[in-house]
Amino acid sequence: MFNDERWLTIDNAGKLFPYISKKGSPNVFRIAFYLKDNINPEILQKAVDDLKYRFPTFFVKMRSGIFWYYYELNERRFLVKEERPFICSYKNTSKNDGYFLEIFYYKNRIAIEVFHAISDANGAVELGKAIVYRYAELLGLNMVDLNNEIIKVGSESKITEYEDSFKANYNQEKLKRLKAPKAYLIKGSKFFAPGHGVIVGKVDSKSLIEIAHKYDCTVTQFLCAVAMKSIYSYMNKHHKKNTLPITVVLPVNMRKFFDSQTLRNFALYIYLIQEIKPNLEIADFIETIKKCYNEQLNKEALQSTLNANMRIETNKLLKLCPLFLKILALKIGYNKIAGGLSSMSVSNLGVVKTPKCLENVIENIEFVISGTNISHINSIVTYNGVTKIAISRIIQELDIEKEYFTTLSKLGLNLTVSSNLWEEN
Repeated sequence: MFNDERWLTIDNAGKLFPYISKKGSPNVFRIAFYLKDNINPEILQKAVDDLKYRFPTFFVKMRSGIFWYYYELNERRFLVKEERPFICSYKNTSKNDGYFLEIFYYKNRIAIEVFHAISDANGAVELGKAIVYRYAELLGLNMVDLNNEIIKVGSESKITEYEDSFKANYNQEKLKRLKAPKAYLIKGSKFFAPGHGVIVGKVDSKSLIEIAHKYDCTVTQFLCAVAMKSIYSYMNKHHKKNTLPITVVLPVNMRKFFDSQTLRNFALYIYLIQEIKPNLEIADFIETIKKCYNEQLNKEALQSTLNANMRIETNKLLKLCPLFLKILALKIGYNKIAGGLSSMSVSNLGVVKTPKCLENVIENIEFVISGTNISHINSIVTYNGVTKIAISRIIQELDIEKEYFTTLSKLGLNLTVSSNLWEEN
């Protein structure tokens, strides 16, 4: 937590992002709340001002220590901004008053963009719900939160919200851990203008659940299988001689497995690895995904990954290395090891729950993660009976997106698809 000098160590997951992030791979995600009426910027600014000190781990600036980066409370005024075309852009703190967080408005949309070093999407959703709730209060709407689901102005910050849950749940036991192989990588023509192409499909949640159940799997498993099938089709079209597996990286909300209420990062990853064979279909991908779930999505396997990551941080030699050497070592290590392990990342934020009063204010929610120079990102969120599926990329080609949404449509889902039209750049 913040100490008497008002600084905060970076959590275990967040430590890597300052070293590997750049304009082409900014490691930024976005939670957008679409309201039923257009946004009043002045009232939105007041809502954020009211909540800034209730969410201190988001409103920070980064400092360079001798051995690690660390966070300090940012006392500069945080300003909300009108939306710009470049979504999930690299957070240049020199142009953003030191903040790694930006909040935008456009018509009826409030968008919160977060550098992954300060929080994961589950933490950011709590900030977003609190802002929308306070905004509605300031509009004079009757807001009643009977079950105290929303963090409100005037409530006390909790130590558990500041917790580095990786450190809190670390033990030194060495457990067996999966070593993921190099994966098939999606390559294409970069955009002429910097930025991310994003295609978003909107679908009825009940219909999506029904189709997943027909395949005897969860919605996440089903959508991961569709992602694999889309990559498989792209690979067969462009790289028929490929023998590397298709690997979908799936973030896991660790709060579901460990006792944690942190608003900081607390997610790890499992690897869904499909070996290349002829004539693979959706059912084949689902069978593979279920096997990977059984092997990796359990507390013991996740504890193994957590322990391995923490062992790096607690390594005595690394701890004594000055910051500039850590930066060099972590960049080289990431590029050599983790940089080639993912064909696509699929992140399902799940169902966002709010009190009834917010359902009358929020129309729907969207979740987008910045693409990387080696991987497409598939991000999913469900709210009030609607599931929104976003695919972000930094290449012009749309083969995978077309295959993905065509597959869903052929399976009987009624989709509404939109794009930020970045492919025209």
